[in-house]
Amino acid sequence: MDELKIIAKDIHSAIRDGNNELAIKLLKNYRHLGILNFKTPFGTWLHDAALHNRKDIIVYLVSAGVDINEQGGPFRGNALSQAVNKEIIEIIEYFLNLNMEITTSDSIKNPLFTAIYRGNLDIVKILIKHGVNYTVAYTGEYAENLDVETFAL
Repeated sequence: MDELKIIAKDIHSAIRDGNNELAIKLLKNYRHLGILNFKTPFGTWLHDAALHNRKDIIVYLVSAGVDINEQGGPFRGNALSQAVNKEIIEIIEYFLNLNMEITTSDSIKNPLFTAIYRGNLDIVKILIKHGVNYTVAYTGEYAENLDVETFAL
């Protein structure tokens, strides 16, 4: 296993285990190797930190200049998708206040559909307040012209 993968595994473990100081230390110490842009199966470090509700790490990553709109992870969207799926309002609002893109290119990436699926009206309201396109409709294998209203009902 190459050095970057070993370091990435250690960073992921620190994030997962809530050891924010260690995660940030590793991110800082190995920045010169490109670790800030490393992608895991969970997505970017922003995705991983959002998944585990680690705002301190998110703040560090943003201050270090990572691309806040980088897509990846299980929802294939940016880290906002992870925060919405985990229903972490503080991180959702933080991301939106950074003007993170609200991805609506497909229903899986669309955080509004995720919030509706989770039944979280508060998050739906937050996303609408921040300008999510709620008129978009999707056609695919399981639906034709599926819009927010149809999905919600």
